[in-house]
Amino acid sequence: MDNLSIVTFETFIKGREEVILRQTDEIAEISTPVIRVWDGILALPIIGTLDSQRTQIVMENLLQEIVETGSSIAILDISGVPAVDSLVAQHLIKTVIATRLMGAECIISGIRPETKMRPFDIGCRNL
Repeated sequence: MDNLSIVTFETFIKGREEVILRQTDEIAEISTPVIRVWDGILALPIIGTLDSQRTQIVMENLLQEIVETGSSIAILDISGVPAVDSLVAQHLIKTVIATRLMGAECIISGIRPETKMRPFDIGCRNL
């Protein structure tokens, strides 16, 4: 293979990687919509598996929307989340705490019996 072929191939691969990264960011952005339910009330329905990265995006989007709208209540609906392990629960609790620091209350709804979160089990005693 000559140098021109290598440079062409590397340029093509770099372009494809940039497209994939951009699409991944766009998918993450639209998969965590913050909805204005009422004046001062936001809802964030979460559907699908939550991991650390997605939970971070959820928190960032929610906090940004609280700042932009001045909302005082945020509702996280996790009824569409199939499983909540202790790590995800800790991230959700951090989201609640960060929301409170922004001056809003955060309500987690849609907790099913099989996904219950006990604060003591996840290291949070004072919520």
